[in-house]
Amino acid sequence: MKKVYLPLWVAGMTSVMLVPLLVWMVYAYFTDPRMSKDLGLFGFIVVIIVLLGSLSMVWLMACGRLPAYIIKNGERE
Repeated sequence: MKKVYLPLWVAGMTSVMLVPLLVWMVYAYFTDPRMSKDLGLFGFIVVIIVLLGSLSMVWLMACGRLPAYIIKNGERE
């Protein structure tokens, strides 16, 4: 069984994409009354948790703490 991890550059690129999205979501939620009305507090919290969870999982996979996938070499359990 071989554990495979993500390269570190994947975590960096994911951060480059998700952190501005996260900042924009927080900014838009608190400054745009239409977004806060449409999304609501529960929806806002869910979106933030999903974005932070995705970012943390990618970083854990890139740092070698969480395997991205596991390769089994024909062995049966």
